Amino acid sequence: MLAQHRTLGWYKAEELRLVALPEMFHPTPGSSSLFCLETILKASRGITAGQRLSILDLGCGTGVVGLGLHAHAHRLHLSDISRRAVWCARLNGWLNGIFPICYRSDIFSAVPKGLFDLIVFNMPLMQAPIRDRLEQTMNDPGGQIFSRFIQGLSQFLAPEGEVFFAYSSLGDMALLDNIPQQYHLEQVAKEVFSELATERYVFRLTYHQ
Repeated sequence: MLAQHRTLGWYKAEELRLVALPEMFHPTPGSSSLFCLETILKASRGITAGQRLSILDLGCGTGVVGLGLHAHAHRLHLSDISRRAVWCARLNGWLNGIFPICYRSDIFSAVPKGLFDLIVFNMPLMQAPIRDRLEQTMNDPGGQIFSRFIQGLSQFLAPEGEVFFAYSSLGDMALLDNIPQQYHLEQVAKEVFSELATERYVFRLTYHQ
């Protein structure tokens, strides 16, 4: 299953032409990246209302999610801890005539000050240890990435803003109970993989009004 992600790949998604470098998570058909993007396009209140939004895509990888939202953005930031991913996202923007602000950031560490209407994070979905560069894109041992993501949100989310993040039953579902009470948590999409006895989700966070 991982072999495809260890080679160079070309993909099409939401009218985008995309290249994925070796040792990166590829936006294959049925991937969590496309699941996340398709859910946001349908479920985001700002997007369905026709608003132009300030959008931050954390852990952008190839850039597929953020670039897929570009038509709804007046300001688009793509960030990733991996220099390779930032370079790839910038390249994919250029291939599609899209020029987002791309930079390296460990979750929120280098995100410029300011508030975003929409923050998206297709985060690592498994709790397994990280053994190589590819598994860094897929694994979050101990839920450390998730916890830091939740802790930093309030500094960057606009009062009426939305957060969408991917999650999986392969992660620690109990961590969802640790989300601060200032947020309203809503499951907006779910896929069940019976043969693997796993589920994946997209959740939305908003401030309690």
